[in-house]
Amino acid sequence: MSDGPYLGKEIAYVNGDLHVEDVGLKTLAEDPDVLTPAYIYSLALMRRRYNEFQAAMRDVDPEALVCFAVKSLSNQAVLKEFVKMGAGADLVTGGELERALRAGFDGARIVFSGLGKTKQDIERAIDAN
Repeated sequence: MSDGPYLGKEIAYVNGDLHVEDVGLKTLAEDPDVLTPAYIYSLALMRRRYNEFQAAMRDVDPEALVCFAVKSLSNQAVLKEFVKMGAGADLVTGGELERALRAGFDGARIVFSGLGKTKQDIERAIDAN
């Protein structure tokens, strides 16, 4: 399966080339329809890691809300996947709040913390529950 360092089933070397979910990155880089720089994500890896963490948390607190840090990656397609998985959203800014709401996170599953909130940010967060 892998002829290089084992990175996991979602990301592995195949015949010396790095693949993400069975797609060769060299092939992507050479594709004239793919512009660089390009950001390549493995949703399968994100799903697996989220599910592993969620399962571990159930042993500690079955009611625990596992949140995705929107600051770490605000790509709408990725955020929507975390909504489908049942994750909450952890965020700090008004912009992150808007991205989380646009992706479909329920306001009751959003943790809005940190310093430096404007009155408008706080009012929007309250309106979103």
